[in-house]
Amino acid sequence: MARMLNFAWVDASETTFDPVDHAREDERVYSYEFEHVEGDFASLKITIKNPRVGLLALGRKTWLWFSKLHEGVQTPLFFGRLIGIPDNIFQDTIELEFTARPADYADQKVALADTLKVAPYWDPLFVKEDSLDDPDVVLEARTALWHIDPVTHVVTISDILVGEDGTVTFTGDDYYDGDMELSRANTPARSAVVRTSVSWDNQGAGTIDLTGLILETWRNPVGNYWGMISSYTFPGLLNDWPQDQKSLGKGYYVYQSYLRDVTNENVPPYIKKDTTVADDFEFPSNLPVGSLMLAGPAIIGQFGFNPEPLPSSMTYVPLGWGVPKFVLGYAASRSYTENLTITMTCAVQDVLTLSGEDDVITIDVPANSASAVLLGEIPIGDVGRRSYVLSDRGLDRSLPHLVAIGRANLISRSRAFRLTFTTNFSNMLPCSLRKSAVVYNLRLPGGQMVGKIVGIQHGLDGATGALRAKITIASCAGLGGAPYTVEPGDPTYVEEGYVAQGYQRYDSSVMVLPSSDVSFSVESFEPDDDGVDFTSRLGTRDVIRLFTISGQPDDQAESVMDGSVTVTPATYGVQGSTSYDEAKIRQLLQESPSKVNMELRPLATGPFETDVSVTVTDLIIPRQIDLEAEAAS
Repeated sequence: MARMLNFAWVDASETTFDPVDHAREDERVYSYEFEHVEGDFASLKITIKNPRVGLLALGRKTWLWFSKLHEGVQTPLFFGRLIGIPDNIFQDTIELEFTARPADYADQKVALADTLKVAPYWDPLFVKEDSLDDPDVVLEARTALWHIDPVTHVVTISDILVGEDGTVTFTGDDYYDGDMELSRANTPARSAVVRTSVSWDNQGAGTIDLTGLILETWRNPVGNYWGMISSYTFPGLLNDWPQDQKSLGKGYYVYQSYLRDVTNENVPPYIKKDTTVADDFEFPSNLPVGSLMLAGPAIIGQFGFNPEPLPSSMTYVPLGWGVPKFVLGYAASRSYTENLTITMTCAVQDVLTLSGEDDVITIDVPANSASAVLLGEIPIGDVGRRSYVLSDRGLDRSLPHLVAIGRANLISRSRAFRLTFTTNFSNMLPCSLRKSAVVYNLRLPGGQMVGKIVGIQHGLDGATGALRAKITIASCAGLGGAPYTVEPGDPTYVEEGYVAQGYQRYDSSVMVLPSSDVSFSVESFEPDDDGVDFTSRLGTRDVIRLFTISGQPDDQAESVMDGSVTVTPATYGVQGSTSYDEAKIRQLLQESPSKVNMELRPLATGPFETDVSVTVTDLIIPRQIDLEAEAAS
């Protein structure tokens, strides 16, 4: 005999309803109450005849198939497990409570969450590292909640605005007109402020060969010996030449450096024989090219004629030669931060009559480091970037994600009204929390109300034997509006079509979320930093502020000859003479050593912080209830 209500104890593995085997009365049902609220598991409370046995006895089944014979068809209503032992075990009837929580709920949820980790609703940059595997995080930027089917136990998500499985219509014949309640669930927020700070370690490393600059700037006094430099204080220059890997501070170090002495190796010897010098006076045969030879005292003459000069001494100032190499290395890491404050507004109807009562939602979104490795990727990509927001990932993923977070919070708050009404069992059956409903009633503002089904209740009254059902829908009090469209903007990098997609940059471009109910844009900006761009290798012009060579050889020679000479003019009857002071020569050379002087642009600077301005249009909130409508007739 077919029964109206069926209670079948089953194993957890019997997940498929069998209209024959499961349509049995293992326990006699006196009353029941089913409730399913959005985002939660369905629950079932059943009053049965007290079986006078331990419900959790070893080997006893604790899962339930609950079904009803409806219009000749066995219809499953609930599949779940027993979650508690009744308190009234000494009574003739007891109440059991069941939950429709799937046995594999955690696995289903994780598997589904993995498929939802897509832009713009998921960005690991804004998920705490210890929460990257938390499935609930995937809904923070979505207007959706988890949905667990009370019969199939399939885990899905369902949007809080529009039901994915269609809309159920209720007219005046489908509900009890006297049992309808409209209430305000909350006050819509007219604006939301999303704040975050994205930080990263801006890093750059490379080498700059300054050898060519040294050779170009150095002035050898004689010859065209490219690749070599010379100095009258060459030993000191050789001794002071920087060593490899020496730190220079400010983010610089010596990558490769040497000065090879080739004074008597690659420079031709200076050979000279002066016929005015007596044969027994010999010049050095290997004096380097450009060396100074200062003879003295030299007799200038008397009585107006010059005698044969015979130097009594000769001072040599050798010119040293070397082959230089100097490669500058740089390695710097600086702290960068971009602060984003995204202010979103939405157009909603006046729910309160007092102005200024609408809340402003403030949402602080924590961010990981954009230069850290998150799930196998570095969000900023190139750690040399001066801006994260203006990167492809920043514009295409992170910025839309932050806007989506603001959207989700505003829409959640915009569901200001709830309508609960009583209907019959047949009208309740097509309903689920994955559907919307439209209710027509002249007493409603505008004569109708559209909303997402957020609650379903049905049950059997044990006293009267009557079946009853209640439906609750939630509606937005928005103003509606036309959807937004993408605007590509103006190319700013090169002419359109010159480079592949992803390299071009646009100003005034307008981006739109997939929901098409909000658009946003960010203009190109110059970061508030020192202007150093590590995305390409730095060159001489990028790092050299000042470069000079002091103590050039010709300057040294002029200083020595002019500063160490003593000239006694010849007068009538008195011989003149020219002499050079060797001590003075040494002093003058010490005062004018050859040196390479560089002022480098500091790289180890920062921290740098930039405030980023984002322009967002009004979020479109659907008009699901019209509080401004004229009375329906």
